Amino acid sequence: MSGVSLAQLNRIVGSIYDGVAEYPRWQGFLRQLREVTHSDYVVVSLGDRDDWSRRVTFFEGLDAIRTMRSSGSYNQSGMLKLSPFTDIPENQVASLEELVDFRSLRQSEFFERYLAPLNTRHMMGGNFVNNKGQLAYVRLARGGRKSHFSGQDRELCTLLLPHLARSLKLMQVEDECNAFRQSLFKAMDNFGVGVFLLDTNRRILGQNQIAESHVAVSGDWAVLNGKLCLRHSASQILLSKAVGSASLSDEATPEAFSFAGTQSGIVHQLVVRALPSTPLSLGDGARALVFTTSGSNPVSIPIPTLQKLFGFSRAEAAVALGLTAGLSIADMAEKERLSTNTLYSQLKSVFGKLGVNQQSMVVGRILSSVAPLGND
Repeated sequence: MSGVSLAQLNRIVGSIYDGVAEYPRWQGFLRQLREVTHSDYVVVSLGDRDDWSRRVTFFEGLDAIRTMRSSGSYNQSGMLKLSPFTDIPENQVASLEELVDFRSLRQSEFFERYLAPLNTRHMMGGNFVNNKGQLAYVRLARGGRKSHFSGQDRELCTLLLPHLARSLKLMQVEDECNAFRQSLFKAMDNFGVGVFLLDTNRRILGQNQIAESHVAVSGDWAVLNGKLCLRHSASQILLSKAVGSASLSDEATPEAFSFAGTQSGIVHQLVVRALPSTPLSLGDGARALVFTTSGSNPVSIPIPTLQKLFGFSRAEAAVALGLTAGLSIADMAEKERLSTNTLYSQLKSVFGKLGVNQQSMVVGRILSSVAPLGND
């Protein structure tokens, strides 16, 4: 296999799976594959079979393509329709010479547009996904003065295709995990709640914007060697114990405590919850979620969302939103330059639509609803 030793093969296969966490992805794999096959360049591309704009492509050794792409002289949008490799069944490897004779190739649009500009003469590749309108492939290329790809090169690529397919599935799970985590963080931002995602040693694996602001602004929080710390010593002990308990058991009881900041005087409230030992939805090694509020981050709710959920007019929604922000009718009248009679009339309509008769009940209904999740 291209003169590849068992140790080299292990490293190449390992780099495929390590590539899930790389950005750009699979760079270590592409570099090693290019080296052992003596290719001029190697490409892995994933996505929609018919629409290049919905694809992701990773390169190694393609400085020429990058230059031409930046100048607008190399358009890949038609490559998949013209390429003789596109219809190869999954997990099969073929060379360009096998798919089309050289005379026909030289006369083809594929050669003129995509091979000749890069001085590509020899190409080999396979598809590790080719179904349901999706195509994922690997291609290796050499210039005209180099030899054909060998049977050993083909054997190596054939062996690697199933690993690429499995790695792609892991990548898709990773992307879904990241999307879920970002959705959680955004939702908590809208509720005015900070979130820290921690491992068993309190190392921060992720945090939302409000959590970041706690660390950056209040002075009551700190990050030391990547670990979440509280400057209030007794609370620091409680946090360490809570994260430790979460690390020992997926079913650990959530811990709750509060402390007054020694520097800001702000009262911070914390809840620490355990995560499963394999929390694919949130990140490798994550063991605890720390939720925190300080009272200084108001809940963010769009007026159109209140209108749609509760049938409010825009003016009624503004009154309800003012109440959730802690404003009185007099405060809102001064701020909006409206009469208190007008606002009380709108408040009466809010009461009727919610079926309540107290301002505190309006706040309770709004904050207990999904309204904060309607924010962008």
